[in-house]
Amino acid sequence: MALNKIRDCVNCLECDIRSPLFRNLTPEDQAVLNQERFVVKYQPGELIYKQGSSFTHVIILISGLVKSYMEGKNSKDLILRISKPVELIIGPGQFVDGKHHNSAMALVPVEACYIAVNNYKEVIRRNPLFAEDVIRDISFRNLFSFKRMITLTQKQVPGRVAEALLYFSNDIYGSTTFDLNLSRQELADFCGVTKESAIRVLKDLKAEGSIRVEGNHFDLIDPQMIQKISELG
Repeated sequence: MALNKIRDCVNCLECDIRSPLFRNLTPEDQAVLNQERFVVKYQPGELIYKQGSSFTHVIILISGLVKSYMEGKNSKDLILRISKPVELIIGPGQFVDGKHHNSAMALVPVEACYIAVNNYKEVIRRNPLFAEDVIRDISFRNLFSFKRMITLTQKQVPGRVAEALLYFSNDIYGSTTFDLNLSRQELADFCGVTKESAIRVLKDLKAEGSIRVEGNHFDLIDPQMIQKISELG
């Protein structure tokens, strides 16, 4: 794991890159979070944390994109989600056994703010409004995971790939035209399919005129059709 700490980062009281999750923090709460806090830079492909490692810090993504994934057997991974600024990169281990139950890796150059998990928990205990925001954030993550579970267990390959394209377009890049920061293998890992199957669906969508693809540059020409394919599964 790269630990290229930035020495001159802004403190929490003056930070203008703040997660909405921290909207109800008092100056005293922010001072607690600022203790032992630091920022780390990562290059594309660098591991941020490893599945099974100790959960010592809550990570706030300042810039870049991060993939969170489960490491399966025979080197088969399942990408759980893509995080963008200013999301918290956390998991259930923070409240259960103090371990990471997935891995996280930088997809592009990343800056991440590290807050000691004990300080984070202290603020949760002392600030009920913040605790409610944390519960709400966890609930949204659970809802996303439930939707993903339905997709991976009940949709056929075209439906999975179509839903993934809509997710990248709507939730990650905010545009029907985007440069996908995932390889074809990573796209397949997100969809829970083989690389060959993912490529075949992309070729079919391109032949039908629903998308235009040049390398990693995607243009969703007919989002309504892609939505229909996603819904039909």
